[in-house]
Amino acid sequence: MRNPKPVEKRNFKGLGFVPVVHLQGIGPVPAVPASSLRKGDITIWNYGGQERVLDVETSPSGKTAVFRIESIGHGTLWDRRMNLSRYVAVDHTTFKKRHKA
Repeated sequence: MRNPKPVEKRNFKGLGFVPVVHLQGIGPVPAVPASSLRKGDITIWNYGGQERVLDVETSPSGKTAVFRIESIGHGTLWDRRMNLSRYVAVDHTTFKKRHKA
């Protein structure tokens, strides 16, 4: 198993030193662990794709979760499975709700 890349912390646009991930086509964006995502949060992906979390179902082991999501702009619904330790880029509103300084 490969070791995950450490999450970089930067002084990000007046939010203080926060975890960031680098997205293709966008650059550095504030991030939160997938374990802190809740219904209604908005995630951001490469090239600006945005998704709204509709539901979260944690696995019995507690290491992963299946997120029921809706693509913003397309309205497509699907499931996305992620490790709960993964950092996910989020919009500023979601970040401010989830980040503890």
